[in-house]
Amino acid sequence: MINISIIVPIYNIEKKLNKCIYSILEQTYKNFELILVNDGSTDNSLKICNEYKRKDNRIKIINKENQGLVLARKSGLDEATGKYIIFIDGDDWVHKDLLNILYKEAEQESCDIVACNPYLVYGNGLIKRIRKDFDVNKTYKNEDIKNDILSKFAGDIGFPTSVWGKIYKRELFENYGEYFFKIHFFGEDLALNMELLPKCKKVRVINEALYYYRCGGGTTKYMKDLFEDITTTYCIQKDCIDKYYLDEQNERYSRVAFIFLNTYKLVLMNIFEAGIDKSEAIDKIEEQVKSKNVLEAIKNLKYTREWFEFSYIDALENCDSEYLYNWAKNAHNKSKYKTFIKNMLIKLNI
Repeated sequence: MINISIIVPIYNIEKKLNKCIYSILEQTYKNFELILVNDGSTDNSLKICNEYKRKDNRIKIINKENQGLVLARKSGLDEATGKYIIFIDGDDWVHKDLLNILYKEAEQESCDIVACNPYLVYGNGLIKRIRKDFDVNKTYKNEDIKNDILSKFAGDIGFPTSVWGKIYKRELFENYGEYFFKIHFFGEDLALNMELLPKCKKVRVINEALYYYRCGGGTTKYMKDLFEDITTTYCIQKDCIDKYYLDEQNERYSRVAFIFLNTYKLVLMNIFEAGIDKSEAIDKIEEQVKSKNVLEAIKNLKYTREWFEFSYIDALENCDSEYLYNWAKNAHNKSKYKTFIKNMLIKLNI
């Protein structure tokens, strides 16, 4: 019986993939299968996977057309046979005791999820610091999961939304997809965790840092589904609030509205990667700003309106697409854009 299934989605990361796979195969805990999901890579990623598979029979390779991270992870889950699931991004790597520690914690405490701290790694591979998501080892049970963890996904902050750096019982993924399959790319980790956490009876966090996360990997290409994804995430968060936090509905709606409209800045800047002229860009902005969810979010800013600069929120309220276009243009020099993406992804992960 295989105890752990490790799922690694891969897309054009040949320069970083060896470090990731090597760190997994060198784990002190050996009872695992490694599922490498090649999501239509056009570089040498698949070749690297095949080279490792010839040397280690614990490796499975799924070679599929490029459909994005959500469906890559789904393909891995469909093939997984382990009692537990661990997700590792193909450009990251892990401590040699990651599996041993997370598995033992899950088994000894009978936990559905166990999460650890990450190291933050920057472009040159320099490990800057441990991100202290968790200061102490602690187990959350039943209502505590809703009050102290799930709540962080519905308008609070403080619990990492990433799926990496965690071990999950595979049974949590039975009949999953209510939220997860609605996302194309942006916010998929948050959606999956919001779907799985209500099924949990025990969640444990530990203060050891066992996962090495590369920061600053945000893409600068045009993301055609980005506005749809942030809108869907906003709707998922509201649905969670309606299910579990009705007594705090207005305040939590206000917080998730702030997150939604603040993340919309990324959508505005990303329009400049679409290769369209000013007139078409302004039309697209106007269509988005007049959408039902943006208009509703503006109305929901009762408690968080002052967190925005006045000119930005005023432009949203008055559908001033010309102002929003010029704001995004000024913000979109390359260094500012990449920095904004990096910081946004880290905050949401994030």
